[in-house]
Amino acid sequence: MMKLKLYERTKTTFAFTSLKNMNSEFDASRTPCDFNDEECITNSFNETLPAIAAGIPTLGVKPSDPLKMEIIIGVLPKLTYIFRNAVMTGYKDCIVTNALLKLETTKFIYDLLCPSIVLKGDYEMNGQMFENVINGKGNGTVVTENIHIQIDADLEKYKSDTGKEHILIRTAQIEHHERTNVVIGFDHINKDNDELAAKILKRLNENWLAASKYAEGPAFRFAMNLFIQNINTYFKKVPLDELFYKV
Repeated sequence: MMKLKLYERTKTTFAFTSLKNMNSEFDASRTPCDFNDEECITNSFNETLPAIAAGIPTLGVKPSDPLKMEIIIGVLPKLTYIFRNAVMTGYKDCIVTNALLKLETTKFIYDLLCPSIVLKGDYEMNGQMFENVINGKGNGTVVTENIHIQIDADLEKYKSDTGKEHILIRTAQIEHHERTNVVIGFDHINKDNDELAAKILKRLNENWLAASKYAEGPAFRFAMNLFIQNINTYFKKVPLDELFYKV
């Protein structure tokens, strides 16, 4: 499990609204969700998420798919890695399930079922994994297939200068559950011996579940933090009573 603490309100905020009205004035003909209606909240968020992930320039929401990251640093007990010029894709194809908005306890809980999350970048990696010495540098790609992500977020409610109530995510606990496969591709994972590099890569792919659980944390944590910051930017623009609508 990873727990993210987000920035202060002035730097982040988060929201979801009807896709077709995202950049328009409030449409009184829309039917708001009852905040206790799990199905309505889920369907509304599911319709909006692809647009949030793609980015909404008019609202200042940066893209989360593709999610560009200048540098990712992972420091593990026996392994250190760096991704530069990294790009992660796949969030806009995620399906939202089991969304619960609990305003009385300031919680927002939802699941994401993502067909494919792809990380690409220029990598450097040094250390040890599965008793193999790794000293690699080159192009790296990691494809995670059919991953289930669960987000358990603590909210803050506040009123804007207009008197409208908003919500934002203060912290989020994120768990990665089932995944059906991870395809690992690192050029020159042992830069001194191509034959050994091929054997190491083969072993990593044969043991993809253990490899991903060991190494993915820093990269996914960094990416999810940025994704949630982008959603928070959207929340700041849209009042609570305009976030979720029947679709």
